[in-house]
Amino acid sequence: MSEQNILAPLPGGRVTPARFIPALPPGIPILPGHVAVPAAKRRSRRMLLLGIVGTAALIWVYEWYSSYDGKRIDAIVTPAMYAHVKYGTRFPVTLWSGPRVLSIGSSFLEPGVSPPTTCVSVYVYDPKTGAIDPSYRNQYFDCISGLSYVIPYPLK
Repeated sequence: MSEQNILAPLPGGRVTPARFIPALPPGIPILPGHVAVPAAKRRSRRMLLLGIVGTAALIWVYEWYSSYDGKRIDAIVTPAMYAHVKYGTRFPVTLWSGPRVLSIGSSFLEPGVSPPTTCVSVYVYDPKTGAIDPSYRNQYFDCISGLSYVIPYPLK
């Protein structure tokens, strides 16, 4: 065989005369780094970048979804606490899961914090059954900075 032609095997491993590839003209070097990156590597980089962007978008949506109900509850509880409501006061609210009823619980001052911060417990009820909503089984706490108002737990 001459130096001018190189045989390239077919994918099955056979070499036929129809698969001759002419040699490069003299003076054109093939050096590392001067060859184009194969399409598979470029595609894998795009897929990796797309995966990272997709994961970041999912995290952002999860954070937004998780804080949706908290923002709706805070918007009702904060003005109510500034109005000095009593224990057990109920407010209607529409949360992600539908209409619910908020009930104000006891509150306490956070110790050693300046300005004073009041933390109030809030219970979320299902209006159809009147029971505490299972998705909010643990009571929700809302802390309001700059408010010094304590609602004691009523003893019976």
